[in-house]
Amino acid sequence: MTQEYSISIYLDTRKAKSNDKYPVKLRVFTPNPRKQKLYPTAFEFTEKEFDSIWNTKRTKKEYKGIQLKMHSVEKKHLQLLIKLYHSRLPLLKRNYSEKKEKV
Repeated sequence: MTQEYSISIYLDTRKAKSNDKYPVKLRVFTPNPRKQKLYPTAFEFTEKEFDSIWNTKRTKKEYKGIQLKMHSVEKKHLQLLIKLYHSRLPLLKRNYSEKKEKV
């Protein structure tokens, strides 16, 4: 199976919340067609906090638990996408073969 999507954690800096923190979103990207969809999570951080937690090689002890929770959210949604992809695969193959027969 070629990877038809990618999932990543994304700090949405377009608009700050009332506490001057930004929401963390789960970004699902499909290369063909080139689209992305952002899903909300329960996390919110300042840009500095997010960099200290997510964009670093060695996370501080105080942020380690949060980083593990963020990784588990990412992993859980990746597994869900894989299940959805595999459940739709027979349907996609059937639709393709029906279109091929009509031509």
